[in-house]
Amino acid sequence: MFHLLLAAPVLAVFGAAAIFVLSLPFWVGGLLQLFLTAFCRRKPVYAIPAALGVVGVIASAVNLVPAVGVGPVAVYWLVYFVELLLIFLVVYNIKRAVLRLIDRKKAGTTPKNGQ
Repeated sequence: MFHLLLAAPVLAVFGAAAIFVLSLPFWVGGLLQLFLTAFCRRKPVYAIPAALGVVGVIASAVNLVPAVGVGPVAVYWLVYFVELLLIFLVVYNIKRAVLRLIDRKKAGTTPKNGQ
């Protein structure tokens, strides 16, 4: 039992490091998708996080599938791509609504002073 107590901090650090490494694509890909969708005007640029995800899928298929199996790797990347899709849909629709509102304001078609 004493040996287990000596190893507990090492296992905790290893677990924290594993969670950090596993969540890194979600943070980087999600933030990259958010910024590219919000600030870029060319639509092919929106696909950069998904292309990076495909590279991650290929790397996972080569390196992780023999050790872990297809199921967990597929679920991990499925959740990643769903996250990217949801971020894109929300930010893109907000961006379109704001740009329409700005265009209406410039055209003068919005009611002024609440009238």
